[in-house]
Amino acid sequence: MHHDKAPSWVYEPVERGIFTLLLCVYTAVNTNVFQGDKTEFYLLKAKWVTIAILLPEFVLYTAWVQYTEARSHARTMETTARNYDNEHNTGTEDEPTGNRVARKAPTYSLLDGYFALMGGLVIDNPQIAKKFPNLPNSRCLTITPRGVEVLASRNHFLKVPDKRIHDRSKADVLAKGLICFQVLWMVILAVARVVEGYPLTLLELHVLVHVVCALLMYALWFRKPVDIQDPTFLPEANWFNENEDQIVAILKELSEKSSGKWFLTERSANFRGISSLYRNFGWAEICGIMLVCAAYGGIHMAAWNFEFPTGAEQVLWRTCCIISIAGDIYLLLAVKVVIDTDDISVAFGNSHLYNWQFWKFVHMASLVFLLAARVAIIMESFISLRRVPAGAYATVAWAEAIPHF
Repeated sequence: MHHDKAPSWVYEPVERGIFTLLLCVYTAVNTNVFQGDKTEFYLLKAKWVTIAILLPEFVLYTAWVQYTEARSHARTMETTARNYDNEHNTGTEDEPTGNRVARKAPTYSLLDGYFALMGGLVIDNPQIAKKFPNLPNSRCLTITPRGVEVLASRNHFLKVPDKRIHDRSKADVLAKGLICFQVLWMVILAVARVVEGYPLTLLELHVLVHVVCALLMYALWFRKPVDIQDPTFLPEANWFNENEDQIVAILKELSEKSSGKWFLTERSANFRGISSLYRNFGWAEICGIMLVCAAYGGIHMAAWNFEFPTGAEQVLWRTCCIISIAGDIYLLLAVKVVIDTDDISVAFGNSHLYNWQFWKFVHMASLVFLLAARVAIIMESFISLRRVPAGAYATVAWAEAIPHF
């Protein structure tokens, strides 16, 4: 079954690959709050789906950065809320004991951290918006997590009820769980086929890479609301409703002192620049990132001795896998050096030894070769289906007895 060739078109392996690839990539991508029409939203979604297909490790690392920042924000807010409870002994009297019961500050979780990070809190105030000449078309400004923390330090806690956030999210725990089961089923079936001695197609191997990345994204973004397009305006989120004017006054003060760049923004970006990838990261972390990125080409290299329609396609596949690994490692190292030195010539001790224009060309050429290699791997995964071993169309007997879709 590894060497006998099957007819050029049979439906089963195509269904196993394409459906799972589209499902895991589209559902795994979780963008921030987007204020715009449906067309613009789906264009943004399509852009990130394309990135996830070509560079899944890039989206995975974006999910990791968002997870760590959301967790840090939630912990900061929870600590501030507890300090408020300890310092303010106000509220109603407890009848059985006669003790004063402190007025309870909100409780913050990872869900709140994600909601603030993804731009869920918005203020609509022209007096503040006009202080941002670089945002002439923006009347509504998003309060950043840092802005929420500063307000909390001044005893103004912004908190949106969890139920309201879940109502706006396009997927609940059950929906996310079913999606995870569907993509995990692909992994179980692939392992079972290998154990039974059936060959895998290049498309199935390629999809497995995306399935693993998607499962990690689901885990990191499991508490992040899905595809929210309507943010919560300040009066709706204000825990102290009677102090809305004070909150506006504080935000105006912050916007005047610091141009508001750390506390207010036009829109929460899904990715805040290359430098954010390396903030507070040492070489140990960078090496870990390089291993994760190199795993994309490394897993595809498992098909080194697979049956290919032609010998030239086998050579192309091997070459693209090597370029994928080398390109990832080189670009990560290059960006790390640039960010660590600010002025890259310092790293070489003599500015005359470093030609920035030359190395900029080298970096861009490396990126082009990397993307070309990724595109070639994707294309070969599909066109190789024209001639695959007959065993690729065989199914594991026990899998037919388990309901799935």
